[in-house]
Amino acid sequence: MGNQKEKFGNWSRRKFLNRIGKAGGSLAMLEVMSLMGFFQTNDTWAKPPEIPSDKGKGKRVAILGAGISGLTAAYMLKQGGYDVVILEASNRAGGRNFTARRGTVIKEKLPNGELIQQCTFDQMPEGKDLYINLGPGRISHMHKRVLHYCKEFNIDLEPYIFKCSNNIFYSDENSPKKGFSHNHIKFDVNGYISEILANCLAENSNFAQLSPDQNKKLQSLLEVYGNLTKNKDGKYEYKGSKSIHCGDDEEGNATPNIYNLCNAPDKIPLDDLLNSGFWEDSFYAHYYTNWQPTLLQPVGGMDKIIDGFTNVLQDDIFYNAPVKKIKVKSDGVKVYYDQGGEEYMADADYCISCIPAPILKNIDNNFEKTFQKSLDSIVFSKATKVGWQCNERFWESPKNHIFGGISWTTDPIRQIWYPSHDFYSQKGVLVGAYTGDTDTLGDLSPNERCRISKESIGKFHPEILDRNIVPIEKSVSIAWQNVPYIEGSWPLWNHHDVIDATHSDAYRRLLMPDRRFYITGDQVSTIPGWQEGAMMSAEHVVMLINDMKPKEVPDDVDVPITIKSLNSY
Repeated sequence: MGNQKEKFGNWSRRKFLNRIGKAGGSLAMLEVMSLMGFFQTNDTWAKPPEIPSDKGKGKRVAILGAGISGLTAAYMLKQGGYDVVILEASNRAGGRNFTARRGTVIKEKLPNGELIQQCTFDQMPEGKDLYINLGPGRISHMHKRVLHYCKEFNIDLEPYIFKCSNNIFYSDENSPKKGFSHNHIKFDVNGYISEILANCLAENSNFAQLSPDQNKKLQSLLEVYGNLTKNKDGKYEYKGSKSIHCGDDEEGNATPNIYNLCNAPDKIPLDDLLNSGFWEDSFYAHYYTNWQPTLLQPVGGMDKIIDGFTNVLQDDIFYNAPVKKIKVKSDGVKVYYDQGGEEYMADADYCISCIPAPILKNIDNNFEKTFQKSLDSIVFSKATKVGWQCNERFWESPKNHIFGGISWTTDPIRQIWYPSHDFYSQKGVLVGAYTGDTDTLGDLSPNERCRISKESIGKFHPEILDRNIVPIEKSVSIAWQNVPYIEGSWPLWNHHDVIDATHSDAYRRLLMPDRRFYITGDQVSTIPGWQEGAMMSAEHVVMLINDMKPKEVPDDVDVPITIKSLNSY
């Protein structure tokens, strides 16, 4: 920003900008500041902010937590010459970015004591580890910051398959058949809707106030889109689609065969489709911004991203160092932490916290009242994952023919993830449950979680009930609400799709610091639940510290609606 004492006639910069702000508001002030070169403005993100290598010389930053946002902030600050100290309460870096493979220990706190699991997946040849991403499991191609650091650290990526046409949607409301493939639902829904609308258009030339030419063209579109035919009465009719899969011939043989072409399978009864409520359960999620193809994943596990950061920052991280007290001053922050049963103090010019707000608010502190009140308003969601080592990849058999993607069920386990890598190899890891805020599995023991997972999946994949194929001792699970120092999965901002003024005020307040103390993480980003949101937040805080953007939230900024940006993991 240059010399703060530089004068404009008899006016200081600060006085000049204050007058601009009073006359034209914050937007006018931002525009003037931009013209004066006070901060960087980019319509499209291209790279992290460029901090001069000596900008932070002689300055120290304490970073609370070695999660994605903390590591990202530390990496950027180190490049700017800052001295950083990262205090991590647990014995590992990564936070919710957590990959389990053979030997990984998972700890949870339950009312009756500590729960410890150890992953016992089989030992595999080097480079072929069986693993499960217990936290983030995919990267959107739109998440430029995450992809930037994957490139920065030479992390190999591969496609993550979100949807396979043979993925299953299962509902007990469906009868007589309980489960249908994704394609079966999609094409039958398209067909039914097209049939109804096309007949309305044919019967009423003024339907929807269309011109005769528009009416005719829309009928033609629907005929193709819905795979419609016309019956002898001239009515449009949906008889089924060969795009779903092929049905049997008259003798019950699979088609196509040497004698018969592909026959369309029977339609799903419209009542069954409507009763299933499939559209309420992320069926169309692959159209959402963060889930659109192409999705990616690091080869070998999501924690490869953490390894990239820690390889650079390993000397700056203090593990098993939970924070006990925070004292914020006008010119710095003192952080008191425990390590090995002894109390230590880190004295820093700035402090960046990626500690989840529900935990941070209970740490002894002297936060300003509105800052503390804002922390108090944040609630985190529950989430549980269950993973199975499968000695046979039965989902890839000719019977199922599923290669990656997610099957959905109305049972408490909600989702089943099929691996997107190592197709047709002998073994694989199946995610046998992934729940959200309505989670009930996390209250149960790991054995009970696994039992429920097996029972639910067994309704459409009976192979999972065979202990030779899926041994119970090769399972692993995590309930994030029980994990020490994390205690949840993502923030629940406006999760009922109703803008809450309290949430809005809290979100806006936490985007700005309490003196020299800053909050970061996906919990204060427009993309809660995603690593991109955590990195975006870290970048925001680093730019604030380096005077690269104004310390004022624009008037039109509002809190995100979690459910519309979520389901990262």
